Amino acid sequence: MTLPHSIEKLIEELFKTQTIKPSYRIPDILYAIMLLGKANEKGKGMGRYKLRQKIGLGGGSIKTLVGKLKEQDVIDVSDKKQRGHFLTKKGKKIYEVLTEVIPVPQRLKDPKNEIVLGDVAHYTWIKSKYVDNHNNIGIKQRDASIKIGGEGATCLEFNGEGFVFPGDQENQFSLSLDAPEFKELREKDVLIIGGASKKNLSVIATIAAALSLFD
Repeated sequence: MTLPHSIEKLIEELFKTQTIKPSYRIPDILYAIMLLGKANEKGKGMGRYKLRQKIGLGGGSIKTLVGKLKEQDVIDVSDKKQRGHFLTKKGKKIYEVLTEVIPVPQRLKDPKNEIVLGDVAHYTWIKSKYVDNHNNIGIKQRDASIKIGGEGATCLEFNGEGFVFPGDQENQFSLSLDAPEFKELREKDVLIIGGASKKNLSVIATIAAALSLFD
């Protein structure tokens, strides 16, 4: 399965350059759109400095990313009643498409956190219809999260009652996941948990692991 065309097209445009290749990465781009989308849902904008803090990019990288998103008519500067940037009509559509396939990662509040390495863990989930091969899930996602700065990722499959490792229906996990969207989980949907030493790295690692399902 590949990412929706609008997402792939945006990524392609954001990496076009005649000079130095941007230092931001695909998960950074998607996290920025998620952050802006969540802020806009609350009627708020988000400035470049706050985006930089939350994503963990350097000043030059976030400036370039914001500039590129403006060029692609994905974001614009808010009016006087708001501060920071907001998603345009095109940006809101991209946000809707993106979060349909990769919902915004949520903090895992399991105090034991025995499922994934790292001090902080976040999770997202991929609907079964977007997963081509359920028997080939795990190692690729772990490697993708480590490559981008996380400490690992764990993939679990929803069996209708709880979570199991793909291909292992005997050992079931019961997790406390309080995102309201989890009421919509269906059998064979895949839960992805990314772990890292810091919050922003944990989110980025989770997005990177999820993205690896769409290669």
